[in-house]
This record gives sequence, C-alpha cells and structure tokens, in this order.
Amino acid sequence: MNRFTSFLRAFVVALAAVALMEIVRQAVFKPVLGFSPKVMPGLVAVMLAAWFGGGKAGLIAAAINVLMLWCYHGGHIHFEVLRVDRQVRLVMFFTIGVFISLLVEALQSARQRAEARQRELEAEIAEREKVEQVNQVVSSRLRGIMDNTPTVIFIKDLQGRYVTVNRRFRDLCDRSQVLGCTDSELFPAEVAARLQANDHQVRETVQAIEFEEEVPHKGHARTYVAVKFPIFDSAGRIAAIGGISTDITERKRATDALEAEQEMLRHTIQSQDHERQLIAYEIHDGLIQYVTGALMQLEAMDAAGLPERNRDTLQSVVGIMRRAVDEGRRLMEGIRTPVLDGLGVVAAIENLIDEEERAHVEVEFVKDDSLGRMDPQIEEAVYRIAQEAFTNIGKHSQASKVRIELQRTGDKVHLEVRDWGVGFTPPARINGSVHGLRGMMERARIAGGTCAIDSAPDAGTRVVVDLPYVGQEAGACAEAAAPHAAEHPGPNGNGQGGA
Repeated sequence: MNRFTSFLRAFVVALAAVALMEIVRQAVFKPVLGFSPKVMPGLVAVMLAAWFGGGKAGLIAAAINVLMLWCYHGGHIHFEVLRVDRQVRLVMFFTIGVFISLLVEALQSARQRAEARQRELEAEIAEREKVEQVNQVVSSRLRGIMDNTPTVIFIKDLQGRYVTVNRRFRDLCDRSQVLGCTDSELFPAEVAARLQANDHQVRETVQAIEFEEEVPHKGHARTYVAVKFPIFDSAGRIAAIGGISTDITERKRATDALEAEQEMLRHTIQSQDHERQLIAYEIHDGLIQYVTGALMQLEAMDAAGLPERNRDTLQSVVGIMRRAVDEGRRLMEGIRTPVLDGLGVVAAIENLIDEEERAHVEVEFVKDDSLGRMDPQIEEAVYRIAQEAFTNIGKHSQASKVRIELQRTGDKVHLEVRDWGVGFTPPARINGSVHGLRGMMERARIAGGTCAIDSAPDAGTRVVVDLPYVGQEAGACAEAAAPHAAEHPGPNGNGQGGA
C-alpha cells in the first residue's frame, strides 16, 4: 500500500508538471515566439517533477513526454541541432530526462540535508545560548553567595596563585588586588609556609583535609578552621586547590576559657576532696580515738564495780559516748568513705546499696568483675554521682526497686542508675534551681565525661553516666607529677610540716 501510494503521488506530480509545461508551451511560447518548442518544455517538466516529487516523479515525467512526442507528432520530431533517427532521439530525450531527474533529486537531497544541518546548528546555538544564560545566572548567584558569606572561600592553582577569592578573603588581606598573588606575597613568611605545607598535604593525599590555621588580620591573629580539597579537571587530574575557612577565633577563646574554668573547678574539687579526706582522718584519728578511749575507761570503771547510785549515771554516759562514736563514724563516712579509698568504688557502692536495702528498697547491682581499681578522681566521681542518685531516689522517687549498672566499655566506664518511681519532667535547662542534677552533670563534665537524665511522669528515672576509664596505675603516674607536699600533708593539714 505504501509503495502504491508513493507511485501514485509521483505519477500525479509528474502529470501535473507535464500538463503545466504543455499549457505554457501552447499559451506562451507559440503566441509570443511564433513557434512552439517541443523538447525544452518537456525537459523543464521533468525538472519540476523531480524537484517536487523526487526522482521517481522525474522518470515518470520523462516517460510521459516521450509518449507525447511520439503520439502527438506522429514521429516527426524536429531538433534544431541534432539530425539523427527518430528512435535515437526519443532515447536521448528519455536519457536526458533520467539524468535531469537524478541530478534534481541529488540537489533536492543536498538541500534537505543542508536545511537539516542548519536546523541542527540553530538548535545547538540556541542550546548553547541557553546554557550560557543559565551559567551566567548560576555564576551570578554563586558570586553573590560567596561575597556575602562570612566564611573565606578561595581557589589556588598548582603554583599556589589565587585564581578565585571572595570578598571576605579580600577584606582579610586588606588589599584589592589578590588574584595572581601567592601566600608569600600576602602573608608573613612563617604563616605562608604553614599554609603552603597544608596545600602540599592535600595534593599528596588527593583528598579533603581539615586544618586549624592562624592568619594575621589588622595586627591580630585570627584562628580559622579550613577545609582544603583538590579540584580535578576533565581528565581526572588535580587542577587546583579549593578552600573554605571559618573564623573560630571567638569560639576558640570561649573554649579556652571554658577549659580554664573546668580546670579550676577540677582543681577546686580535688582540693575539697583532699580537705575532706584530711578532715575524715582527723575525725578518725583524733576525735573518735579520744572518745573511744574515754568510752573504754568508763566501761572499765563500770566493770570494776561502782556504787549503785552511780551505776545508772555511768551507763547513761557510756551510751552517750557510744552514740558519739557512731555519729563520728557516720560523719566521717559522709565526708569521705574509707571503703572508697581502701577497697574501691564497687565496694563503696555496695555499702550504699546496703543502706538503701535497709530503707526497704530492692536494689539490683550489675557490675563488671574486670573493672579493677581506677584513678581516684574517676572513682570519686562515680561514687558521688551514684550517691546523689540514691539520695534523689530516697527523697523524690518513691521507688521500691532500683537497678544500678557499672561496666567498662572500651575506654569508657559506664554507670547507669534506674528506678521505677514516680518520675518527673526534666527541665529544658539544668540550672542552679536543681542542685542535685546539676551537681551530677558538673562532676561528670569535670571528669571528662557526660551525664544524661532521662525521666517522665509515672515512668521512673534513668541516670546515664559515661566517664573516661583511667586505671589506678595511670592515675598514680598523674599524681606523681603533683607537688610533693600535696601528697604528704603535715600535721596541720596545709601540706607543710609544723614549724
């Protein structure tokens, strides 16, 4: 069907071309010129048919013209130039028609290809213009972002010359002409050497690296966190070094001040613990010993036999002295539990658990048998946090069951105290109004760890503490670096011997 349709279309185009030229020959050439050429109109008809209908239409038009020349003129065809036999002339005419058809078809095909290529070029040019417009918009936006960001952004070539910088970088250098300059031209030699060494490290490792860099600005050193990274070309080779630097000067100052504050608090707590230890020793070796000696003498007097009228008074005094000894020991344990110093934090927590169980609270203790002795500061922090947690449970929780877990996980010691009491809604910010919670968190922070409080009404409370694990040997080495007087206090408790 497609072939028939194509042939029919070519036949119609050929017939229309031949008819048109026949009309032109009869209506134009004969009246105007006085004679009617027969071959030239036919060749023009073949050309028109081939142009508008393709080579097939040109061939059909040539065949029609041959038939017309044969039939209409009875074989008497007069060529002005060629004088050959009639059949030869018809074959020549048809051959010329075929040649013209092929030539016109080739020209038509070339024209179509040229038009198609032109359309492709126009589309490509339009696409390039569109991409260029998009690139200009993106470049303008990126430039706006770069120039209005507080961070420093730059790109260097492999020779260390700056090829792209933002406004913040130019402000940092206090000069308008920065492009094409190197670090040595913009900064002091020592600073430039450090920056170039960092760039070299990025080129060697072929990956992004974060550095902390100090750069002078208006006579003052500014600290930056710089992320430097390689930039690759289309072949995958390093073509440049990019960098994004954020000014952390104020944050670093705040961090240094916080670290100094933590160190001061750590020193204060250590001093307080040391003073408590001294007071506990003074109570144990002084007051309790004196009261115990007096109690033993009174008991000896009672055993020796006294008049009945004095026995009741003596026994009353003995009872008071015994309560004084018990109160002294309780006070000493509250100030500094001897079990913590002698046996470690696990035994000290077990003492706390015995007190809780005497208060009719069921306590489950999950402990790590391989925990061993730790640095006294870490043991003190663990014990005091657990003690405060038990105090809060006794005052507020109304819980009848408590679970405490003490484990070592890698380089951390993990403490978790969980109760199933009434719970509460933790404040968004732990401030001075909740001294117990704040005290636990501060102790953990000063010890280099964290303390988290998780609670909800009617869901109980969970205290989770993670501290760095420091063995007793490491703690002893740290204490060896402290002043000798702090390790061996004198009788007057001020770290010096009596005069």
